[in-house]
Amino acid sequence: MTLSRLSTATFFVGCAAIACGGDDSSTPDAKVYMDAKVYMDTPPSLIGLGQKCGTGLPQCPTNAPGCVTISGAATGFCSAQCLNDGTGTTDGNGVLPLNMITPAPDNSVCTAAYMGTVGTPQCSLILSGYQPADNPLKPNTTYTKIDLACGILCGTGNTCPAGLTCSNMYCIPM
Repeated sequence: MTLSRLSTATFFVGCAAIACGGDDSSTPDAKVYMDAKVYMDTPPSLIGLGQKCGTGLPQCPTNAPGCVTISGAATGFCSAQCLNDGTGTTDGNGVLPLNMITPAPDNSVCTAAYMGTVGTPQCSLILSGYQPADNPLKPNTTYTKIDLACGILCGTGNTCPAGLTCSNMYCIPM
């Protein structure tokens, strides 16, 4: 019985050697299939304006060095300060129109910091520190020491770069 098992094993090994070819040619006897294509699970995350930041996350790059958190966002995102010490007056609804702030907000800073393709970078996020420190802003009131940071306005159909979601016209981290 031991001999028959050994003979059977030798037979299968011998058949395998024959099936693979034994003529030492460089052409394989059987078809060769390439491995399947590799697809990324998710698109790469933003680097610069819109990159997620905070505890345990990568540090913000030099083109968007500040970590800004918007109310309702799960985490912060990297941004750049695009206006220092501006002055502006709110309208009758307590809204501070960007075209009423002097000096004018610098959108070029935001454009340079944004590496995404969805949405529009804009110098429009009011940072704390303005005077008077009203929250919310009051109607028909002049504010000084206004500092603005870059944000990303949602794209067509409220679209945002991967990892961000549209909330109140802005792309914020999920």
